[in-house]
Amino acid sequence: MASSHWNGGVNLQVVEPFFQNNPAFYFLSARRVAAGDANFTVTDIQSQKDVSHDVDVAPEFFLGYVSESGLGFRTRYWFFDQKTKQTTAAPQTSVTDLTLSFPISSAAPIGLDIDTRDNNLRDSMTVETKLNTQIWDGIITKNYEVQNSVIVLGAGARYAYMSQQYNAFETQEPGATLDIRMNPPVPQFITAHKKDLLSGHNFWGWGPVIMIEDTIPLGQSSFSLVGLARGSAVYGPAKQQASKTLLVRGTQNGNEILNENAFVQRKNRHQTVLEIIDAELGIAYNKKWGKGELSGQLSLVAQEWIGGGSASKSATTGAGFGLPGSGMTGAPQVAGVTSESNFGFVGGAFKLGYLY
Repeated sequence: MASSHWNGGVNLQVVEPFFQNNPAFYFLSARRVAAGDANFTVTDIQSQKDVSHDVDVAPEFFLGYVSESGLGFRTRYWFFDQKTKQTTAAPQTSVTDLTLSFPISSAAPIGLDIDTRDNNLRDSMTVETKLNTQIWDGIITKNYEVQNSVIVLGAGARYAYMSQQYNAFETQEPGATLDIRMNPPVPQFITAHKKDLLSGHNFWGWGPVIMIEDTIPLGQSSFSLVGLARGSAVYGPAKQQASKTLLVRGTQNGNEILNENAFVQRKNRHQTVLEIIDAELGIAYNKKWGKGELSGQLSLVAQEWIGGGSASKSATTGAGFGLPGSGMTGAPQVAGVTSESNFGFVGGAFKLGYLY
């Protein structure tokens, strides 16, 4: 193979996203045992269920050139895009049951959340999320032959884009019930009851990227061991917005029209820095093909976005968990705290390239 050459191809990564903290739902297991109006015991246990992601393909396209002096360049484009959907049903209680309250809550982007009602009507919540990430690198490289291996050092610029969505939908079946928030409770017939929470956040930015790659031939064979690591810090604007709506239709006290509507919206924008680290370790095979070489590589791959956040970018629930009359109603003090947690990808890859 000539010392100066072009190299291009595709790297098909099969990866699964993982998150430091990525809540889909919060559940409440609570009970109020009362011996009288002023004598009761309350137990309140909350649990979290995370968003469930699947393995998916994340393609990478690359092109590079190396001169006879070992100086060259590399450019690559990588992206990942996946949607999720999860549904859970709330437990039914008697029409006047005070032993459960708001048994399911969504996450709380910018402090906004929705929850299910606790009564005799069937209620459920669906959460949908989306994760989209893109990376483009332009790197100047230099090859060094060290003993029987080839080390490549490089530095350049990176563009990174990240977008996440978290949407939650609560729907209650129609029917007769009581509004126990009133004293005395008010009989109602619900014809429509739903809450929607729509949210998303994104980031794009530029910054420096550095890389190191080492290729070690395995004996006199056409196989070699290849290790690669890249690190970058990208700076740019980050935006987040969230809104929730409430719609209730029906009648109460027999003939009074019930018509409730509510809308709340919040936005957030700031400048930030994300650190992105990725690595590959695999076995490569090269074979002469025409005027060049055909190369194939099987690798383990990992990537982490430090500060990328979760789908909702919330640290905890903002739900008004608690039991009526317990003094425990109302959102926790840390409700809706914005969380700059990390996420990443792990999996395997098959790289196919051609050197000419």
